Amino acid sequence: MTEITESRDMKLDFFEQFQDNVAKNPHSYAVTSISAEGRKTLTYQEVSDEIKVISRYLREQGIKPKDRVGIIMNNHPRWGG
Repeated sequence: MTEITESRDMKLDFFEQFQDNVAKNPHSYAVTSISAEGRKTLTYQEVSDEIKVISRYLREQGIKPKDRVGIIMNNHPRWGG
């Protein structure tokens, strides 16, 4: 069996990849949902802004980096629900 190792530079985690897309393509579509109300899209910048709101709230609740949390959300018109 051959062991393959990857350096940090070779493998970006999801958050790093997402942030890279926000910086390079802020107005490109990141999320598209289709529901009975129609098609809704959010850009990378819009998703990033939503993430900042949620992360700020979690920090205010005492959640620290590397803490694991589960998030349950009701459908929201902004997210196509």
